[in-house]
Amino acid sequence: MKKAINESVQVTEKAPRVLLEFLAYGVDEDKPKIHAMLQDLQNQLFNHKKGKLARILWYVDSGEKTIEEKKEWLYENSKSKYYILIETNSIPKDYAKNIFLKIKKLEDAIENAKVSGLTINKNKTAQEEVKQLNIVK
Repeated sequence: MKKAINESVQVTEKAPRVLLEFLAYGVDEDKPKIHAMLQDLQNQLFNHKKGKLARILWYVDSGEKTIEEKKEWLYENSKSKYYILIETNSIPKDYAKNIFLKIKKLEDAIENAKVSGLTINKNKTAQEEVKQLNIVK
């Protein structure tokens, strides 16, 4: 039975907005190190005001997939505006804070560019070759 267009639908859960995903990968034998690293990161996110806008996505197997296949899976399954691949065994103390600060600076720069009239051409299908210009005085 189809619902009428003007019939209301109850939303029981609001979809969370994910600004940033931390992507991690590894193999089963590295699980203790990966778990400790991700726990440190989770603690940083918990203590940061924007931590609720981030999530950690990870892929660990027993070696069936190559590193590149794991990275590709993570990229394809990331649903956030920004993502960062974690390729280290430890997380610096202010890692999450510094990443959020960089995102803020990036978004401020983009907004300032828009305000000044600069527009990104989204119609380009391939990256064009950058040519060096000779400046004549």
